Amino acid sequence: MTNENENTQQQSGGESLQNEGNMPPESNQGMENPENGGTDLSNPDNNEQKNEPPVDDNEGEIYGKPDSYDFSGVDIGENMELEPETTKEFTELAGKCNLSQKTADEFIRLGASLVNKSISQIKGQQIEAYKIALNTDKEIGGTKLNAAIDEAELAYSKFATPELINVFNETGLKYHPEVIKTFRNIGAMMKEGKILDGVHPAEKDLTPAQILYGNNQ
Repeated sequence: MTNENENTQQQSGGESLQNEGNMPPESNQGMENPENGGTDLSNPDNNEQKNEPPVDDNEGEIYGKPDSYDFSGVDIGENMELEPETTKEFTELAGKCNLSQKTADEFIRLGASLVNKSISQIKGQQIEAYKIALNTDKEIGGTKLNAAIDEAELAYSKFATPELINVFNETGLKYHPEVIKTFRNIGAMMKEGKILDGVHPAEKDLTPAQILYGNNQ
């Protein structure tokens, strides 16, 4: 009996050891050499996903405020200049944001560009308003407009200086009804011979208002 039990235990022990030797190494799955593409579980630092932001090579050009900002060399367009108070406010903001001189210059140019576009849009809208008012004016608009412009052109071409013509063109005032009326009245007086030399009226009793607006004033 004793021998049979011992044999049975030995056989059972042998089978157990044999089974353990034949078991697949499940506990070793996923523990490959990290150099071969596996995960090294012995080093927890290697298992963490590091979401570090990419390095911006231009960061040094964007940030880094100078000792003082100088915008004297920034081209902001013709007939434009930096307003001191506004420039001071922007300088303070640029310093708080740690902007470099180059970045601050770009913001100045952008701001000037936006202002220029706004001015152009406003001027265009104003000119269109002048044209509408001119075409609908009860005195010289509609079918009377061409005749009024022809008379105005007589005085305009004779008396308007290049500087005044430039102002009219830049502002669109050449389309303003009152400007057309003024030059039309002068042109009508020229056709009637009431203005001889373009400076003094032929009739000495005419007032300045009568010279500009006719005898109806």
